[in-house]
Amino acid sequence: MIDIFEPIGFFGVDAMRVAAMLAALPEDATEIHVRINCRGGDYFEGCAIYSLLKSNPRTVHVEIHGIAASMASLVAMAGDRIVMAPGAMMMVHNPITGAIGESQHLRASADLLDKCRDEMRDIYAERSGTDAEKVTAMMSTETWLTSREALALGFVDGLLEGETMDRNQILSILGLAADATDDQAIAAMQSLAVQAKAAPQSVKDAVPRADYDALNARLATLEGEKAAAVATAFSLKAESVIGSAVAAGKIPPASADYHRSVIVRGGEEALTAFGAYADAVTPIIQPGAVTVAEPVATVQATEYDKQVAARLGVSVDAMLAERGIN
Repeated sequence: MIDIFEPIGFFGVDAMRVAAMLAALPEDATEIHVRINCRGGDYFEGCAIYSLLKSNPRTVHVEIHGIAASMASLVAMAGDRIVMAPGAMMMVHNPITGAIGESQHLRASADLLDKCRDEMRDIYAERSGTDAEKVTAMMSTETWLTSREALALGFVDGLLEGETMDRNQILSILGLAADATDDQAIAAMQSLAVQAKAAPQSVKDAVPRADYDALNARLATLEGEKAAAVATAFSLKAESVIGSAVAAGKIPPASADYHRSVIVRGGEEALTAFGAYADAVTPIIQPGAVTVAEPVATVQATEYDKQVAARLGVSVDAMLAERGIN
């Protein structure tokens, strides 16, 4: 299973990652399943991914969930069979870039964009059977297609339809009680995923794909919700600690953003260090009063100072010298 759920390019799904996933497939695998929910990305990385999938001897099944826009829609064209979920959208448009330089540089960039556009047009037209001139017009106006519109134009071969499982059905498959927590369900799914990777191909083939996909989708949702909840809880905790330090006169109000950014980068370790520092330091600002910071000479280096100094690449002495404004 290859999931393209991030932007296409260096900071998301790139050709190197897809090549590695293809190389890791069992030698006797005859099919590749690709799921797409992506707004697009880098033109050349997208072309490379398309080429890797298209040239692979296995049968490529593409499923579009949510959105396949820009280069993601071109990658989808590598599928021997392409299906699209109801509610999903496909978008085709002309390639876009940014350019800087003299007039000849800008003209060269425009010429390159035209070449990229023509390459994309030919791929869309060949796979869909749609007239090249019509595809050019669709790209020029940035065309959004529903699943049924994409099917009518030949951009997909069918609709992804099927029953979904509710929470109790998923828990039952996992062998858990109806009152199991999300953490228990996530742990069970992760264990199942590890077992599935180690299972013989004959066992994998015996598992209904609908069950496999539904469990994977639910696992991704639960993990995302858990990560968001943890991040929110940490943010609220950090705001409480920083707010208390400001209110107690331990740090100037103007320094709150600075300390917040350090804590965000450093996580729990930095928050713990800041809390220890705030508890130990003598108030440098009396609540409600405007005064200067405590003289540098009376300030002792804390673990928090050392961590911040290390992260900023400066000496501890420099950190202490900045205490008055930070």
